[in-house]
Amino acid sequence: EVLLAARDSRKLGHGEERIPMPSRVLTAAGRDPLEENVFSYISRLLTWRKTSPTVQTGRLLHFLPRYDENMYVYFRILDNECVMVMINNGNQSVPVDWPRYAEGLGKASVGTEVMSGREITVGQPLEVPAQTAIFFTFAGI
Repeated sequence: EVLLAARDSRKLGHGEERIPMPSRVLTAAGRDPLEENVFSYISRLLTWRKTSPTVQTGRLLHFLPRYDENMYVYFRILDNECVMVMINNGNQSVPVDWPRYAEGLGKASVGTEVMSGREITVGQPLEVPAQTAIFFTFAGI
């Protein structure tokens, strides 16, 4: 993903929006700062996904969004580890309702945000920003 956009999405059909990838973006030197940021984020995410047995083979546990939220939460659980994915597709941040997700979290009390490495504590206030997906790993569930 390098932020390719259709020239005029009002006139082009879906298939015509798919333009060839410009060769300049194939190297970091050819990408502008925003393109590099997106490329780096996607690369880190895909590398983590490729190396995480929990993501690849863990059992799925998901929670349907509530009527007043536009956030989807699911877990991948393998042995004593879980991955928690929170996707907020709404236009406002959503506070995490920790007790609601106790089934997936088990006994875990501390987790790590995959992309930033920051540590979070279960039960402490946490907001998922609008239009954002965040990924956490927990051990000892």
